[in-house]
Amino acid sequence: MKLLNMAGKCFLCMTICDQTCSNGHYYCSEDHLRGHQSADQECYPFEVRESEEFGRFFVATRDISPLELVLIDQPAVVGPATKTKPICLECLKGSLSLSTSIRCEGCHFPLCQNCHIQSSNNSRKNHTDRECNILANCRQSKAIEFEQDSIFYASIFLLRMCLLEEDKPDMYKRLDFLMDGDTSDLQGKDSFSWEISKILQCDMGLVNLEHEDVVRLMGIKRTNCSSLITVDLPAANAIYPIYNLMNGQCYCNTRCNIEEGTLQMSVMAQVFIRKGEEITTRYYPPWEGQPIRQDKVSKHWQYICGCERCKDPTEFGTYFSAIRCANCLNGYLLPMNLIQVRISEDDVVASPWSCNSCENKMSYFEIMKIISKVESKIQEWTNTKPIETWSELINLIQESVHPNHYLIFDLKKTMISQLGSCKDLQFLEDNLTYCQEVLTLVTKLDPGLTPQYAFLLKMTAMTRAELVKALKLSYPDNENVSKRCTELSRKAMVEFRMGAMWINPKKVRKRSFTNTNLDKTTFSQNQK
Repeated sequence: MKLLNMAGKCFLCMTICDQTCSNGHYYCSEDHLRGHQSADQECYPFEVRESEEFGRFFVATRDISPLELVLIDQPAVVGPATKTKPICLECLKGSLSLSTSIRCEGCHFPLCQNCHIQSSNNSRKNHTDRECNILANCRQSKAIEFEQDSIFYASIFLLRMCLLEEDKPDMYKRLDFLMDGDTSDLQGKDSFSWEISKILQCDMGLVNLEHEDVVRLMGIKRTNCSSLITVDLPAANAIYPIYNLMNGQCYCNTRCNIEEGTLQMSVMAQVFIRKGEEITTRYYPPWEGQPIRQDKVSKHWQYICGCERCKDPTEFGTYFSAIRCANCLNGYLLPMNLIQVRISEDDVVASPWSCNSCENKMSYFEIMKIISKVESKIQEWTNTKPIETWSELINLIQESVHPNHYLIFDLKKTMISQLGSCKDLQFLEDNLTYCQEVLTLVTKLDPGLTPQYAFLLKMTAMTRAELVKALKLSYPDNENVSKRCTELSRKAMVEFRMGAMWINPKKVRKRSFTNTNLDKTTFSQNQK
């Protein structure tokens, strides 16, 4: 990797400057310095570097422990994700209805009842007076129907990006140096970008805004937006300008948490991160397999992931995407190319697949046909048969895919989460096995302190507890069963404590990690 010279350049915007913080990081303004410092003016443990191949990215300036804070970032823009049924322009909750909304007194767009009260008290944060005046002048509120998606909401996010230039110029600069990705699909005459341009230019009166400006704004939004579904705002997105300087990888070493209300993002280490190691995030959940995962990442973020996991056809020996070979029955079909390539005429990211035991090869489309058949079988079975029969389904689809395949992984997770639906002893025994198998996969594919691992620990502990009840009921006087129940209970208590601690990272950060009894191999990406 060829690194570019960062000396004398602001860590955030690359402007030539001569001011440095106590740790030697260059900054061009106090606003940009605050982006690198915590509330007590301590520098965060990262620096920004740049290369010709990967652009800007984060590197650790010292060793970082699991759950240690890496960055706190504030959203530059918050707004509707795309065209949608009416949502509140202030809190972004929805979908609104005639009975749950009140029209804004200025622009007459729907607000929720709570935010309408705030509007009367002049305490709005997102739906500003300036935005309200623009929307009032465009007279589009009458066209908003509660039961229909409106493209007008898709334009509001871009309007808020534009208004930053005058209202918060420093924050606008942070947005302006973000990458806009490949926007060629937005250039064509059939692209809905022209409809968005018309709304912004004609209806909202942004007459100085060119179509190419709209395309760039749409590219920045599409490439850098974070969903707010984790804070119960499924129709809303936000852009976090410093966070987006991190590279996204399917196999990353941090986790993010968005705070409800403030929408402040905290980025914490998920595993041990050594000094000089790249700090990475993830834009897409890791529980989808190939070839679907790479294709979705490429289409949405316009890059092909080249992380350690995506370069390994076996995905660290888990065979998470492997298809059973029908030719030799002993082998598994895996993608042949370490980094999959785009098939332009079909607009997919794909690779030929080959068996690891014989010479059998299959195309991307043949692999997708097998996956589709397995998905259909799962849907048909789970929709018509009781959950206690799903173990039979798992055995059946293993004739087509590897036992660790992501479709089986997902099915096992569903069974684990439905613990209370069946108290049958064999079902509980199977579920405990599935808990342990799923946990093993999670520690390999997404190691460290994650909500997913905490949830699975909790469900494993609950399964052990239910199994103890079922065993004592079935074998009340069996000494060996009694000993097993004691051991199951002991392990359940450990798992309950660990799961509860990991769900609340603030409590963990107050402790010394070295004083806990946690298995440190869980926190290392070097355990593959």
